[in-house]
Amino acid sequence: MSTLFNGQKDNRMSSIVRLLFSALIVTAVVSFVNSNEQSTVQMQSQASFAPELSVLPVGDDIELGKALYQAKACFACHGMNGEGNALGPNLTDDFAIHGCSSDAIAKVVSKGIAGTAMVAYDAQMTAEEVKQVTAFVQTLKGSKPANAKAAEGDKCN
Repeated sequence: MSTLFNGQKDNRMSSIVRLLFSALIVTAVVSFVNSNEQSTVQMQSQASFAPELSVLPVGDDIELGKALYQAKACFACHGMNGEGNALGPNLTDDFAIHGCSSDAIAKVVSKGIAGTAMVAYDAQMTAEEVKQVTAFVQTLKGSKPANAKAAEGDKCN
């Protein structure tokens, strides 16, 4: 038996609980994505009645980024408020594992991180959508949500 970070012994029951928790998260994400795809199909069928928008206002990038953060289930790993959890790092503190700049954040979103739960979204999101999610993530810095995960990585300037 190994000792976990909180001093408890790793045993068969805790492994089963972690497995069930992971399965629950995967099921929730799949259900959310499936329901989102169904609503997208409905919205596309109604699109012929709506005027076409060729340019999105810059001020809306953050709100659109927040909507994408929720639609792509980023909260499953990073928390609803960016506080982080067992799978993903805290996005609200002044530390970053893969860089602090908007370019570094956009690269992580689009390319993912090999060997981690962070998948690449470049096949699922346009460059504009990646920019919007990046803008939203940057607004989370310094928000100090409850139950925030401990800082990881290097301090941002």
